[in-house]
Amino acid sequence: MLPTAKSPKLEGSPLYESAVEIGERIWKIVTRWGSFERVNLGGQLCRNADAIANNLAEGFGRRNVREHRNFSLYARGSLFGARTMLLKAHRRQMIKNSDFEQLNQLLRQCLMLLDAQIKELEEEA
Repeated sequence: MLPTAKSPKLEGSPLYESAVEIGERIWKIVTRWGSFERVNLGGQLCRNADAIANNLAEGFGRRNVREHRNFSLYARGSLFGARTMLLKAHRRQMIKNSDFEQLNQLLRQCLMLLDAQIKELEEEA
């Protein structure tokens, strides 16, 4: 079951936990980059990655389904932003192939869970 106001538990939900994990893994990678890379591409990548979980949490805290759905859509946009920045980092050889593949897999799994949540929220609205 997806977290809603009727089942108020965000932490521990597979969607939220995967979003948090994405942000943490990306942070660990970006902190090893040089200053120029960290400030430019790394900062945007971290902001996008962290915004996935942040928007899920903010939407969860809203009192109506439409606002919850809107913030879930913002999280989805942040996920796509993170995927783009991750691809740029990979093409610029700033990230190892194995890290890129693992993060891409996590992003795909998170997207599937997020799309399921959005669908459920749209049905409730």
